[in-house]
Amino acid sequence: MANTYQYSPVPDTNSIRLIYLKPWRLHRKEKLRCELKTVSLDDDDVPEFEAISYAWGEPIFSREILIDDGSKLAITPSLGDALQRMRWNTARSFKNALQRMRPGISRSRQLSSSVRILWADAVCINQQDIDERSQQVQLMRKIYRGASRVLVWLGPGGPEVPVAMKLIKKISALREEELLELAQTDYTKMEQVSPEQNARWGLPAFDSADVSIFRTFINISCGVYGLLHKIPMLFMLDRRKRHSLLVDF
Repeated sequence: MANTYQYSPVPDTNSIRLIYLKPWRLHRKEKLRCELKTVSLDDDDVPEFEAISYAWGEPIFSREILIDDGSKLAITPSLGDALQRMRWNTARSFKNALQRMRPGISRSRQLSSSVRILWADAVCINQQDIDERSQQVQLMRKIYRGASRVLVWLGPGGPEVPVAMKLIKKISALREEELLELAQTDYTKMEQVSPEQNARWGLPAFDSADVSIFRTFINISCGVYGLLHKIPMLFMLDRRKRHSLLVDF
């Protein structure tokens, strides 16, 4: 029987742990396995990593991940599902490794092709150590900014997902093509979209079945957007002057 994983303290206030998630070999539902390594955000050779954003869900730790020498760490079903979905399979890892093993590519970049390097708070932070947890939370902005990208896990898909994703793709295309023309003023400006304009864009009517499904998807997956239910559509500019479209019908 595997022992429970014991965390070693992080050496300083600018160090974090990273998950080196190993690929699955025969089937996706194999046990999760990884190495947990400590790196300093001050180092120039910090490996490229991806940060996971996900909903913790209920505090039921019914899943586990095997770390380093086989020690186990209990995790929630939500994180377990996310890691299973995000880990690569052996064939893909081998192909990526061959592509990356070229002159001029560092060892850390080569390594990242055979495992997936991730940061997830429930694993990378010792949740039982209140002092560490408080200190690591202060680094989260830096962690997410330093990540090569952020992977957002909304949970297993249901029947509403294909409908919602089709609509999201259409809205995304509009954002790039036509809605950008609205962004000529200060980033705090909001524009409410009329049903007529909505129809010109080729989007479904606000009271259609597709929009009802989409609203359910947004409320379940993105929670806070449900508070915007009185505003059919908002076009906003974020503080980095990149355009963002918030939709809630």
